[in-house]
Amino acid sequence: MGRLCVQNGILDPIEVPGQAPRYQAAGRCNQPRFVCTQCNRVFNLSDKGMGSQFECPDGFYVEKSEVYYYGVRRECANGTRCPYVEPVAAVS
Repeated sequence: MGRLCVQNGILDPIEVPGQAPRYQAAGRCNQPRFVCTQCNRVFNLSDKGMGSQFECPDGFYVEKSEVYYYGVRRECANGTRCPYVEPVAAVS
């Protein structure tokens, strides 16, 4: 289903290194993302003030960019159980 939507221009893949592809609405692919290292959720970040503008050397043309920031979300770090992580069975 995802590949068909990508082929039809409805979705763009989000390819986080080391994880299965995810999809989002087309046209939002060149923005930075935050990956929570506890729950593995991916969040789009605003690129305002992040210095995303740069000058390429002559003869270079940027077609796309991917920027990922890795860390722990506040909800995952404050000791409450993250609703997006499967509970782990206790080992005795």
